[in-house]
Amino acid sequence: MSADEGIGHVIAEVLPIIDQGLAVDDMEISQRPFWASFRFAQHFIQRVRAGGKEWEPDFDSLQFASEPWFKELHRSVSAWYRARYPGAFDRSPRTARGVVLIWGTPFLIEVPLLVTSPGTPGKTVWLSFPDSVRDDEDAMNWVSSSPDLSQIEPEEQTQIRALVSEVASSLRRISVAVMGIGQSDAVVSGFAQGIMVHLQSAADRVIQHGRRGGTSRGYWEIQMACESAFKALSQHVTGEYTETHDLFYLYDRLPEPPAGLQRDLLRQVPRWQDVADLRYGQRADPQIADFFQCYRSALVIVAALVDPIASLRFGKASFEIARAPWLSDH
Repeated sequence: MSADEGIGHVIAEVLPIIDQGLAVDDMEISQRPFWASFRFAQHFIQRVRAGGKEWEPDFDSLQFASEPWFKELHRSVSAWYRARYPGAFDRSPRTARGVVLIWGTPFLIEVPLLVTSPGTPGKTVWLSFPDSVRDDEDAMNWVSSSPDLSQIEPEEQTQIRALVSEVASSLRRISVAVMGIGQSDAVVSGFAQGIMVHLQSAADRVIQHGRRGGTSRGYWEIQMACESAFKALSQHVTGEYTETHDLFYLYDRLPEPPAGLQRDLLRQVPRWQDVADLRYGQRADPQIADFFQCYRSALVIVAALVDPIASLRFGKASFEIARAPWLSDH
């Protein structure tokens, strides 16, 4: 009797309870099928009979995860999860949201941060975390509702693709650097973990609200991303940071500016007093084109600031990972 026929009705009754427990534990949906299978097996699988043998599973060892009966269970549980949360398994588990401006119109870009490629068939897979757009990738594929570029001149196509690749590469570079920052200094890691949140919130504001309310509040998120990056680097280098919102002051307080970050680039970001006025609706909403130029500059600023903090360099590395033994072969 297959797992689908023998325990399908039990799965339907029990998994909602198990899933609720995993949700309370704040586990990502994409990670729940294995742990739901494990908890189900622990509580409901007492003995296994297969191939003329009968035994009690040993849940103190991960050996059970490679056994055929658990693969069948995991397949059934995964099917239940895909039916329950269909959208959660249709996208890359690690993406960075950004915004690109094409023909004066903002478009969402979702940049995959984790890239996989085949290894030994059925046994391994290669994982990498690129810090730029690779030669075998087309960043236009990551633009949501991407416009049709086939009807325009090749020169303009090239310019648009270069712009999209620039934003995508910056998001990857920042994300990979943040991922490589250790946990030894809680202040540094605290500032660093908020950087991508602020950058993605800035993009979301403009995508969702356009100029009216989107750009003004998006500037605040850009300010916070840059400020967090400055303070993270200052804490990393000197063991302290200055409690100020002024990016120029934070720049001048660094013992040595990061490579590639010129002080004049900060002029592309409004002064924090102006950003605060925008946040509270005390100034007219800026043009989207002006916001986008500020956003592009902020990506360069933040990337330059977080790069020296990273203790682990993932951007040029690839890892061959063994295929999870509990995945079915079909």
